[in-house]
Amino acid sequence: MGVARRFAALATAATVLAGCSSAPTSATVDWYVTPGLGDTDALARACSGADVTIRVHELPADADARHTLLVRTLQADPASIDLLSVDGSSVPELAAAGFLTTQPADRVADLLPAAVESVTHDGDVAAVPWTIDPQLLWFRTVVAERAGIDTSEPVSWDDLIGGAERLGVTVQVADADGTGVAGWVATLGADDDAAAILERYRDAQVGPGPTDDAVGGFLAGDGGFLIAPGSALADPRLRSVIDQVGVVDYPLVADRPVVPGTVQALAVPQGAAEAAEASTVIDCLTDPTLVRDVVVATGVASAQTAVLDDPALDELPTVDRLRTALQTVLLPSSTPYQNAIRRALDDTWSPLADVTDRTPAESRTAVAAATSGRLP
Repeated sequence: MGVARRFAALATAATVLAGCSSAPTSATVDWYVTPGLGDTDALARACSGADVTIRVHELPADADARHTLLVRTLQADPASIDLLSVDGSSVPELAAAGFLTTQPADRVADLLPAAVESVTHDGDVAAVPWTIDPQLLWFRTVVAERAGIDTSEPVSWDDLIGGAERLGVTVQVADADGTGVAGWVATLGADDDAAAILERYRDAQVGPGPTDDAVGGFLAGDGGFLIAPGSALADPRLRSVIDQVGVVDYPLVADRPVVPGTVQALAVPQGAAEAAEASTVIDCLTDPTLVRDVVVATGVASAQTAVLDDPALDELPTVDRLRTALQTVLLPSSTPYQNAIRRALDDTWSPLADVTDRTPAESRTAVAAATSGRLP
C-alpha cells in the first residue's frame, strides 16, 4: 500500500481528534518540518479535519541553514510557526531561549526514557519525541562474505575497514544534513578512539568520508558497506535491492557496542497563533497506528517502543535491528550548547586529512571554549 494511502486511511480518526479542538471555526496550523519524515503532506491530510487544516513548510536539509532559519523566525515572528518537527538535539537550546512551550507529563509517559531525557531542559519536557533513527551498518551480502566479515557477530571498525581495503570496495558514510565529519566524530566519542578510526579510514582510502549521497556510492560498482541510519531504507534505490543487502548494528568502537541515534520531536513554540490546535495535531501524529505507518514508510523507529511490537511491522526488513537498537540507543545529551559543540567539532576534525593524534586534545579545548560563553 502506498504511503499516501496508508496515511489517508487514518483521516477519519484524525478528523475525530481534530474535532475535539475548542476552535469554533477552521484553523490553519503552520507545521515546519525537518526533511526525511516521509510524505509529510499525506500526514498533514490525515491529521486535518473540519476544525483544523495543516499547512506544511519544509525546513532546509542543511543543519546550519535550518538552525539559522529557526532561531531567526522564532525571534522575529514566533506566531508564524504553530508546530515544529525538529531535531531533538536542538530542543534544549530552543527551550533555553524561551522559544518552546512545556509538554504535559502524560504525553510522554509511555515513550523511550532516553528520548524524553534528550528533550528535557531544566526539568521541563519541551517537545514530544516522535521518531528515533538509529545508525546501522548496511552491507552487500556477497561483499561481506568475500571480505571474510562474520556479520552474525559484532563487527569492529578495524575489521570493516580492513575487509573493504582488501577487496578494493568502499565504506560510505551518510551525511544528509551537512554535519559531516562532526556528526561522525560525535558518534565515535571525539576521543583517541575516534582519531584512530578516522585516520585508519583515511589512510586505507576506502571512501570519501561523509557525503550526501552515500547510498549512491554504496550502490556503485565498488560499493561494499554503508554507515547510515534506518531511514536510508526510504531511498527507493536501496529498497529496490534490499534482497541483496544485509544490516547489522553500528560497528564496535574500541570493542564497545555503540548504537548512536537521533530523535525527531514535535514542539509547539511560545506565541504560536494556533497553540491549542497544534497540540491536537500532536495527538494525531502520535497515534500508534499512524506512527506504525511512518515506520513502514521511512524505516525509522518510534519513540513509542510498543509500536515496534506490532506484527504488521514484520514486513519491514530492518525491524529486528530497530527493535534491538532501541534497547541501547545513545542519543545526543540534553544541552543547550549542542549546536556550538557541533561547530567546534567541525572546526577541529575537518578535513580528514588534518586529523592526527593531537586532534582530540585540540577538540576538547575548542568544545570547552564554545560552551563557556553565551549561546549565539
